[in-house]
Amino acid sequence: MTVDCETLGKDPDRFEPAVLPDPVSGRTTILVTPLGDERLHEGRMHQTFALNQAVDRLAPGVTLKLLPGTYYRAVSLSSKKGTAEKPIRIEGTADPDGTIRTHIIGTNAAGNIYPDLPDRSDYAFFKMRRCAHIEFSTLRAESCWPCFIYAESSKFLSFRRIDGKHGTYFFFFRGPWCHHLEIAECRWE
Repeated sequence: MTVDCETLGKDPDRFEPAVLPDPVSGRTTILVTPLGDERLHEGRMHQTFALNQAVDRLAPGVTLKLLPGTYYRAVSLSSKKGTAEKPIRIEGTADPDGTIRTHIIGTNAAGNIYPDLPDRSDYAFFKMRRCAHIEFSTLRAESCWPCFIYAESSKFLSFRRIDGKHGTYFFFFRGPWCHHLEIAECRWE
């Protein structure tokens, strides 16, 4: 049985923040849950943001840490740019045995776009336009139609350790400005 969060013995006296700056690395981690509720993380109860709230806070050096759970609401990223030194990271959570516990589920039924190819008006879980230096990792995606990732005029994107199931396209990149795309350790069924 998969449990979405750690268990807590008693109610906390206070909640820790959702934004965790790391003075050593200079990075900031934002904790994300499907509902933006309170969640036990590393032994402490934290406030969290919903994914659509968290993407508004993306900036160079920010990591969105998607805590275990099932995410249904698609998001758009427009002109979100990290740098080579401080990329933006969107990462899920895995158990010590490697089981990915961050699950993305597309909710839109497949439609008929053939013979056309998808564009931003079509459904995708992550829609990106004019984005740069973003790294995605440790996610499980299912039933995202027509694609899990749609990126237009975006560059320096990295996708690692993402397991996908269903959909017409898992990744779809469009436009002459799409370049420096890395896909590694990903599976699509």
